Amino acid sequence: MKLLVINGPSLASLGTREVEVFGRKDYDFLCQQIAKKAAAMNILIDIFQSNHEGRIIDRIHETIADGTTGIIINPGAYAHYSYCIYDALMSVPIPKVQVHIADLNKRKEDWRHINVIGPACNEVIMGRGYEGYIDAVDYMIKNNAEFTAQEILKAQDESESCEMSDKERLKAEQAKKEEERKKTVEM
Repeated sequence: MKLLVINGPSLASLGTREVEVFGRKDYDFLCQQIAKKAAAMNILIDIFQSNHEGRIIDRIHETIADGTTGIIINPGAYAHYSYCIYDALMSVPIPKVQVHIADLNKRKEDWRHINVIGPACNEVIMGRGYEGYIDAVDYMIKNNAEFTAQEILKAQDESESCEMSDKERLKAEQAKKEEERKKTVEM
């Protein structure tokens, strides 16, 4: 399993930014916690942080070719308005979990209660602090073991039509696997 953790704007400022909301532990501490979990579970995790929407979108699109089997994303404030990141997440047929350190619904600003990214994800975890990232890794392990990097790359290679996009090929392969699972369950 190969997971990508994406952290959006201002998350690199953890430990000094709004400590009453996010606490005093810094971004390096968060990355170390994620790395420890990955080592303990023997999985690969790539951690990416950017304050720039376009770089986040580009990194999401790169998962189609790099063998990533799941995305954990904390889009920061982009959660409230970035339909571009929503579209990018929808374009990759791998499991996705959105994480927020604080509970968006309990923040004082009304605009923070809006979450346009959540519907593009399989799960949304909020208000669990840094532990939310560990919960997201556990979710991926528990619910998405059927996706392997080899299967995703194989689906790309076995496409019979050059006219299909990578997205379309992977969706078709995913639908085929779902049909096979349904047949197995019905038997």
